[in-house]
Amino acid sequence: ADLSVVLIKPSGASVTLFSASGTNGALLVRSLKLNPHLTDTGTYELRLVSDIGNDLGVYAEGRFDEVGLF
Repeated sequence: ADLSVVLIKPSGASVTLFSASGTNGALLVRSLKLNPHLTDTGTYELRLVSDIGNDLGVYAEGRFDEVGLF
C-alpha cells in the first residue's frame, strides 16, 4: 500500500507532508514539524491517505496507528 499524510490549509491548498510507496507491511515511524506549513488563520485538515491500488486481486491493507499532534 502507498501511504501519505496530507495537510489541507484553510485556503484549500494541500501540502503532502509524508509519502511512502510500497510499504510491504513494514512499520514506518515518522515525526514531522507542521509549523512551517501553518501560515494561514483558520481550520486545517490532516488527511491520512491509503492508496492500495489493488487491481491484482491480492489482499492489501494500508493502516495508520497512533497518529497524534503535539
